Amino acid sequence: MRRTLKRLHQLAGLLIAVYMLVMAGTGAALTYKDQILARFIPEVRGEVVALSPEAQAAKLAEIEGQYAIIGVRSVKLPRPGMNAYKVYLKDKQEILLNADSLVPVNDPLGMVGFFTVLFDIHHRLAAGETGEEIVGILGIVATLMLLSGVYLWWPWRKGFRIRNVIPANGKASAYRLSHVTLGAIVAPLLVLNTITGAAMIYSTPVRNGLTAMFGGEKPTRTQVVELAAEPKRALFSGKASEFPDALATIYIPKRTEEGPYSLRLQMPREWHPNGRSTVTVNPQAGTVSFYDAPEAGLGHNIADSIYRCILVKPVALSGSSLLCSRGWAAFSSLMPGSALT
Repeated sequence: MRRTLKRLHQLAGLLIAVYMLVMAGTGAALTYKDQILARFIPEVRGEVVALSPEAQAAKLAEIEGQYAIIGVRSVKLPRPGMNAYKVYLKDKQEILLNADSLVPVNDPLGMVGFFTVLFDIHHRLAAGETGEEIVGILGIVATLMLLSGVYLWWPWRKGFRIRNVIPANGKASAYRLSHVTLGAIVAPLLVLNTITGAAMIYSTPVRNGLTAMFGGEKPTRTQVVELAAEPKRALFSGKASEFPDALATIYIPKRTEEGPYSLRLQMPREWHPNGRSTVTVNPQAGTVSFYDAPEAGLGHNIADSIYRCILVKPVALSGSSLLCSRGWAAFSSLMPGSALT
């Protein structure tokens, strides 16, 4: 049994090593996307100017008008470190607009397009929905491979020595010992990476399972209001009155002619980098709804915390390893789809 498992572990390792290198490399770059863009595009480095609800609504209306033919999927608002509007179009393009003039930023090296491709590789292996499914399956396989490695190492745990991370010589046996030792050290982090990565791909069943076990309440307050000529103003006036300490992160236009507008918020207590709290305006019903994500059931909070594990500094040590750099949040550059979720 152990011999067969060892053989399977070795064979799976050849495939999973490529997967983990791709996920780690693309994930690390995406983690520092804003910093890299700011390095090559100076005009996004400016200080973010707070706008009135009317001014912010006007900006978004202008952006939607500019790309009305293609259609706007969402707009990521300016934030500290990235003073620009990130516009995600329905044809999967990403456009970075100057926060003042709303014209595309000067990007001579094509860095915005580069990161769009990088995200597609990280999340879908550049293969659409099929690639996303493959990423999820490989995440599960990687988890099983890591657990099998721990199982194979366990009988030899008394011989563990940290110094064995560095091969004593150029012999194959020394490299095997280094691999085993390093694997024992980083296995908990890598298992967390692969499990959370797969959980993001299969987010709906994972969230359903967590909410069934730990509670799925989503307390939402709804107010009937008299909306102005531009309903988007109510998003920002509602945010100012109900969530004054929150950071407005993403604007989501209405999906249908009679659909609602939404504004994503990151509350001070939220781990999610874009926040899960929302203000939603329904022009047809004349209502504004407020959802405070941290007040939701424990199952939702656990599911949301998975998405917060996105900041990592990967470094090479005898193949691959991860050194964490921002506490708990550092565990998961390997997680697919962290950038836009």
